[in-house]
Amino acid sequence: MSARLSPRPPKTPLLLVDADALIVESLALILDVDTAAERQLRTPGSCLDEIMECWERRYIDAALKLSHGNLSHAARLLSINRTTLYSRIERFNHLPR
Repeated sequence: MSARLSPRPPKTPLLLVDADALIVESLALILDVDTAAERQLRTPGSCLDEIMECWERRYIDAALKLSHGNLSHAARLLSINRTTLYSRIERFNHLPR
């Protein structure tokens, strides 16, 4: 006689989460995108290039914070190449030369 093991259903449901998607959502919450953009557009004399550079810096800072400084992981969060991230960090003087 052979015994057949049948898998038991878990007592609590399993939660399957895409970690990168969750972190990207966290970026938006950290930055509070909508209200900050509206505030910035109301600032007299602000131009789109300056606003875009400011947002890019914020996203890079947030991605680096969430990835604990890991450039490869931060680049994945931002959906850019690691070398692109590194060159942008250098451009913003985030790393010593």
